[in-house]
Amino acid sequence: MQRMSLDKKAASGAQAGSVPLGLLESLTMAVSRQRVGCTACPATADTLVETMALTLDLTDVPWKRGGAVDLARLWAARLSCRGVMRRVGEKGACGCSRGAAVAQTYLEVEPEVLILHVCRTTTRKPGWKDTRNVVFRRWFGECMSGEYEFQACIQHEGDDAKKGHYTCAVRSYGEKGTSLYHFYDDDV
Repeated sequence: MQRMSLDKKAASGAQAGSVPLGLLESLTMAVSRQRVGCTACPATADTLVETMALTLDLTDVPWKRGGAVDLARLWAARLSCRGVMRRVGEKGACGCSRGAAVAQTYLEVEPEVLILHVCRTTTRKPGWKDTRNVVFRRWFGECMSGEYEFQACIQHEGDDAKKGHYTCAVRSYGEKGTSLYHFYDDDV
């Protein structure tokens, strides 16, 4: 989501026109911490996960009249800098049966380029797809390290998860600092 110049990063001994191995990972790698706890006792267990794309599950956000979900609300529902508690199981981190397991997810290391995957499907209903619109604003300021500027989006067009068509919108910069979105569709 953030505009970057790859020239400076790629200048470390790369051939012209090539990207050195590891550059993509160094720009997009995020580290999240999932803390699982118990509602009945203070026991917790932490897991660190490195990922290049952070998954935000649209099915975690309750349905409301009007249907559209803002990306900031979706972020807060799943992966928040503040660590939103959510129920993840019947037994807590301690293994006792007195309390339910709850989880908090924190973003420990924010990448230079943030890649978000908005998941519209669930294993609870195979083949089903959440068709609500997701509102993306030009600037995404929900992270501790600052704002990210929206750059591109890949969209799946279709009524369910098993069939459909992909399109893409990409920002480009023109003269005098103007920016445009180009829509790519191989069906046209």
